[in-house]
Amino acid sequence: MFLNAPTSALTAVISLAPAIMDEPRRLADLAERTRPGNGATVYAYLQDQPHGYAMPITRVREYPAHPLHVLREQIPDFPHPRGHTVIDDDSPLASVYDTFTATHHCGK
Repeated sequence: MFLNAPTSALTAVISLAPAIMDEPRRLADLAERTRPGNGATVYAYLQDQPHGYAMPITRVREYPAHPLHVLREQIPDFPHPRGHTVIDDDSPLASVYDTFTATHHCGK
């Protein structure tokens, strides 16, 4: 997870399971089981669609913030994230994240 403001820093790696495609009601039920109270919001968001998608979170690894300038010292062409970044196992970013999470375990 990259925080754009006020720090511009990387603070967590969130692993996701493959996307689930299903009817709005079934995704809302899944959301409710996962986080009580969340189903109504998911259903309201998807109710006019024939189907929606969910990407279950399988693991969250948090660590002290790593500012953008530090990341660019390790990966000179590191772009400023805008939303999310998919990290392949063989990318330079994956090895940097592995060092962060191996040395700073602070989450689930």
